[in-house]
Amino acid sequence: QLHLLPERRDSSPPAFVAVNAPPAERKDKEASATANLLPADWHPQLEAALRNHDAELRRFMMATLDSFADRIEGEVRATFGDAAALQSEPPEPAKTVPYSWLAAVLASLLACGVLAGLYLKALDAGHRLTAESTRLQQANAQLTLAVRRLTEAQAAAEKERINASAAASIAAGMPASIANAAGGESRVEPVPYGEAPLALARVDALRDYLAALEQQAFRGTVRVSVYRGRFCLVGNASEGYALAPPELSMAKCDLVGNPFDEALNPAQRQSLAFANLASSVRLRTNGVIKVVVADDPTDARTLAAYPGTSAGVTASQWNEIAMRNNRVEFTAAPAAASP
Repeated sequence: QLHLLPERRDSSPPAFVAVNAPPAERKDKEASATANLLPADWHPQLEAALRNHDAELRRFMMATLDSFADRIEGEVRATFGDAAALQSEPPEPAKTVPYSWLAAVLASLLACGVLAGLYLKALDAGHRLTAESTRLQQANAQLTLAVRRLTEAQAAAEKERINASAAASIAAGMPASIANAAGGESRVEPVPYGEAPLALARVDALRDYLAALEQQAFRGTVRVSVYRGRFCLVGNASEGYALAPPELSMAKCDLVGNPFDEALNPAQRQSLAFANLASSVRLRTNGVIKVVVADDPTDARTLAAYPGTSAGVTASQWNEIAMRNNRVEFTAAPAAASP
């Protein structure tokens, strides 16, 4: 097939073909036939042909490799040339970066900062208002205590004055109750603002007054008269009123009057202890001593004159007079003089 040797086989069929020859005989015949076909110098000829074929194969391989190398080198040069051409192209202009989102973020941060500042400011104002409210409550409590002490001092002074007058009358040989009735004098009990007139301390004062009359064998009527004072107040109708601070000017009072007393109904104005005391003394004395209550809301007769409403008058000066006028008077009228 390689055509290295000339064709020397005879194409004519052999004249004799052995059939079922013995194996040894067949081998001998094949060996002899092969020996007859090959020339005597076939070995050197085959070796020379192989050497020639090897040389031809080497030349073919070298030529093929050289062509492959040239082809690869050309492709590589073309590739690098295209890359250099791409690198030498002018750069594209830089795209503009939109800044709208940055502006939105800054605006949001600014709004958050403003809201945080407003919240902190409101929180600080709330704390200051709370502290101020606490301070005002403490000042109001102290003022209430001072007014109560002043009222008690005034009541004690008034009692001492009445007791001194009664002692002088007794020393003159006349019962105190009769002297008071004849002279038109009465026992005065002040009523602090915010208290019912016929309750609390007025009950004790009436009990002492009736006990003194019983010891003197008094016969007649004890008249209990209620009078109202007009106070300098601060506040409003929805939250209520309270006594104005002492240093406040009279012109700055929110209300001048006695709304607490006006809001009481008859049952609230007279406590149960006061009613029981008035009825018990009548039963105990078989009607010799009677207690009559005169509580006219329109009766505003004053015991002391109010100061003027000039700029120099303070709430303390006004309320001191109002405390004296806001009172309950006990007047003993003997039976001969009773209506």
